[in-house]
Amino acid sequence: METLLQWLDEHRWRATAIGGLLLGLYVVVIFMVPRLQALVLNYRGWQADEGTLSAVATWPQERMRVQAQRRHLEARFAQLYVSLPRSDQMSTILEVLQTHALETTVSIKQVRPGDRLAHANYDDVPFELELQGSFHALSRFVHRIEQSQYLMKVMALTIEPAKAPTPDAPLLGTLSLQVSILKEHPIPYE
Repeated sequence: METLLQWLDEHRWRATAIGGLLLGLYVVVIFMVPRLQALVLNYRGWQADEGTLSAVATWPQERMRVQAQRRHLEARFAQLYVSLPRSDQMSTILEVLQTHALETTVSIKQVRPGDRLAHANYDDVPFELELQGSFHALSRFVHRIEQSQYLMKVMALTIEPAKAPTPDAPLLGTLSLQVSILKEHPIPYE
């Protein structure tokens, strides 16, 4: 014991430094580490809240975009209900095809309707068309029928040169088309 007291007396500054270091380490471990952990958790929570806040900030614009899209679809469906005739749908579809063919300088050589596929609110009618015209005229025709007021979808298009190809000879095309016809009593759209 006497040697320890002698050593402490001779090296009191070292002993004080070691005691202060141990006390400081104790304070850091007991008080500072839990506070730092809480601070890190708070920071992570703020980062998560910031992402949520940014998503909430764009919510009104997203809502307006969806409402505008819904109004557009409702107007499109209303137009389809009005524009499709009740009794003679085939003649109207053929008339639309002929009108678009005349507008794009394509001549329709043959139209073959397929078997009607019945669904709950609409029917799908496939058509095979044989066309004649330039490449650009055929592509304009395809574009016009897909953008028309009826639900027409081009399933396949085959283009080949005429039997006696010349630079001015028109191309021959075979077009597979599917037309969706809404039934007279559709389920109300909400």
